[in-house]
Amino acid sequence: MSRYPVDHVDVASGYGYRQDPRGGLLPQGHWGLDLVDQAGAPVRAPEPMTVTAVWTDDKTPPYVGYGPGGIEGQGSSGLFHLLGHMDPAHLEVSVGDRVQEGEQVGAVSALGHVHWEVRRVAVDNPDTRAGDTLDPVEWLKTGAQNVLEVHPPQRKPWPWWTWLALVWIVARSNHSGR
Repeated sequence: MSRYPVDHVDVASGYGYRQDPRGGLLPQGHWGLDLVDQAGAPVRAPEPMTVTAVWTDDKTPPYVGYGPGGIEGQGSSGLFHLLGHMDPAHLEVSVGDRVQEGEQVGAVSALGHVHWEVRRVAVDNPDTRAGDTLDPVEWLKTGAQNVLEVHPPQRKPWPWWTWLALVWIVARSNHSGR
């Protein structure tokens, strides 16, 4: 059994490529779900897990961008769950704690949503995001126990626009050298 980490499931931003929320022209990879809920609402463990990391700011590498607070834990499935954008004053777990599925681990921050990633490896640097994550909705559908058999590890190909941008950069650099 597995569950969403919030009681009120409203997906603000899904898994995969999306329009850059900061107004950029190119699509941006988003390797988790943003689940909307009111500030202070409980955040729960999606499966039984052992907490492997806790952070209370937005500046602690490698958790930059996942603040203001959050946790990461290794689930009984062997996968890691990253729960970001949580209220740092209401984190209820510490590294090494074992929590049960559905147990409250913290609360939603004033951002009004929780970012949830399902990962094959713990976060160690931003380069692991695309190839080492699974769509949380697919993880829920497949079942936590056999997800690695259904979704074996693989690197995602570069999106089509990356090649276009590369050709444009090379063409520009050749043109400016004349």
